[in-house]
Amino acid sequence: RKPKSGLLLTAARALHLDLARSVMVGDRPDDVEAALGAGVVPIQITSTGGPRHPLAIAHVGSLLDAVPLILARTA
Repeated sequence: RKPKSGLLLTAARALHLDLARSVMVGDRPDDVEAALGAGVVPIQITSTGGPRHPLAIAHVGSLLDAVPLILARTA
């Protein structure tokens, strides 16, 4: 369970993902913690009104707003 990063690490091994080049988008501070624990860049959607995590690289209003950031980080 979040904020632990075990699920991300398991998926990375199974799918041969490069977590250092990966981005995780979530709407909760626990999502950011899970991403950080796995070495993944965290982007937080804040339209739900929840608390902002200070270590997210960006706070966006929607997944659509995150797309340019995701593309820039993974290019």
